[in-house]
Amino acid sequence: LTLKASRVDKARAPATVPGQKPGIDWAALARYVSATTAQFGLLASFLYGLDHAVASLQADISTRFVALLFGFLSLRSRVFSVMDNSRPKPNKHDPVFKQRKQPWWTPPPLAFPIVWSGVAVLRALSTTIAYVASGEQFFSAPLLAMAAHLSIGDTWNTINNVEKRMGTALLGVIAVLGSAAAVAYTYYLAHPVAGALLAPTVGWIAIASLLIGEIYRLNNKDGSISLLPKKGEATAKWRVPFTSFTK
Repeated sequence: LTLKASRVDKARAPATVPGQKPGIDWAALARYVSATTAQFGLLASFLYGLDHAVASLQADISTRFVALLFGFLSLRSRVFSVMDNSRPKPNKHDPVFKQRKQPWWTPPPLAFPIVWSGVAVLRALSTTIAYVASGEQFFSAPLLAMAAHLSIGDTWNTINNVEKRMGTALLGVIAVLGSAAAVAYTYYLAHPVAGALLAPTVGWIAIASLLIGEIYRLNNKDGSISLLPKKGEATAKWRVPFTSFTK
């Protein structure tokens, strides 16, 4: 059965034998790695193309353009993704919030887009500083580190918000946190102020990681939720990049 309006494709989920625990979905793990790699490759190619265009046109890029570009990418980097990684709606009726037991200290749904908007501003400012400190090169170590972090984060959104794999999301958010710390360190090496501006982002993702861990604990008291993806679980659809700018 395929739900026409669903973002998740359950038709391709393999059947399991009654009474038998489903095995690890290695294809899903491979899909996460390949999708993250593909998105990073597209972002890296885009940054390389920007440098080439600027050099060919002998144009001067304003810092305002850099800030606006990375503000946009911070909020919409998923336009480069090859998987559906739509975000949940900021209300308590969205399945991501409604169908899971939440700890008492969970922020209200509306707080998440507000916080992430602040994160986008800090990313835009810090990236602009790192860009200037790196010789005004888009294809540079700091900005490539940010591209990798955004790609990992988008794949995590697929796992947590689209496929709703709570166990795998716990492992994935550790990768998101690690990549955020790596970006902050790389930015700090380029310019200390750039690294300092990303410190609140690392702190927020650390809090989000604790939240994901607590959600997993509350919903897995019977031990039925695997940390690794299992066969038979919902699987996100592939999609063509640059086809959606709103979800």
